[in-house]
Amino acid sequence: MKVNSVRSFRLLSYVIAGLFVSTSAHALVINATVTGGTTILTNGNRTVSDNNILSSVSVSKSQSTTATISQFDASQGVLAGVTVTLTPGNDLTYLRADGAIAARGVASVSTSWSSSGGLNVSGNLNSASKIGNNDSADNSWNALSQTINNGTNLNSWVGTGNLNSTINTTITANRTDGGSNIALAAGISSLGTNSNGSATTPSITNLSAAYSVTYNYMEHAVASFDGSTALTSLDIDFGTIVLGNSANLAFDIFNLVGANGVALDLTNIAASGDTAAFATDLGLFADLAHGAHNSYNASFDPTSAATFDATYLLTLSDDDATGASASRHTYSLELHLTGTAINPTAIPEPSMIGLLGAGLLGVFGFSRRR
Repeated sequence: MKVNSVRSFRLLSYVIAGLFVSTSAHALVINATVTGGTTILTNGNRTVSDNNILSSVSVSKSQSTTATISQFDASQGVLAGVTVTLTPGNDLTYLRADGAIAARGVASVSTSWSSSGGLNVSGNLNSASKIGNNDSADNSWNALSQTINNGTNLNSWVGTGNLNSTINTTITANRTDGGSNIALAAGISSLGTNSNGSATTPSITNLSAAYSVTYNYMEHAVASFDGSTALTSLDIDFGTIVLGNSANLAFDIFNLVGANGVALDLTNIAASGDTAAFATDLGLFADLAHGAHNSYNASFDPTSAATFDATYLLTLSDDDATGASASRHTYSLELHLTGTAINPTAIPEPSMIGLLGAGLLGVFGFSRRR
């Protein structure tokens, strides 16, 4: 695109850029969620017995399972954060603390969810205490959650494959009181309903958990020389000037991405060609917000008569202070400058132009008289 066209778009570009910037100075985050589920306890029941009512006795059973999570596809944008949530059981799945009348104690279920990428969440899923003579049951399961924002850890979540995680779950029967040959059982059970709608007798069941991974990301930046459309190559032609003079022309760099987009950095400038005849005030920059632009000038000031040509290859990237580096993209803009310088003697002096004009008029008058 020639610079004359750029000039015609300049005012419109500023208006559009101003509209973008006025929406918000900060990018909005997009959420994408990956979900799954797995059984975390099978035959999850523990029983503890003790004849000594003065001591506390605890018995545990642990099981491990693997949860496979689809990684974040960097083509969507720059990953800024990950929120993981593990939700066990449901309102029909109970943790029970059962036993003979004299038995007392607590049944509990705890778990840990770990993997690369900083995933390390653990805690109590549920507990049920047998205090009186009646058995105790509870279905108020606790969800476990963690948010990961560290850029180094986030890199493990970026890719086109899977991230494998381990869920380790433990059920514990902790008897704190009792008598001879009295047992306390910690178990997972479920309640169904009869045809008349009444609850059935509790039955042993497995404990399952649902998990979700929410990827928080921003769209990639859009580098452009134009404020209304993506323009990655710009030609600026200074035309012809007389040696000893100079010329200046303006241009802009835009980040065209919308309010959900990441900021833009200019990380490198590589100049080639007749760079001694040209100059720009280009400089590296960081954090050019969505819809914003930077303005620059290019000048042509040759020291000899000739035609000159220079190219500036600009390397840009998604803001390096945002999110996972593995999800950031890089971009290229190419600025091409051309111009011609001629010697002053190549242009007729005003006195010579006058003499030439007088001669032509004389010839014209003579032909008229004939």
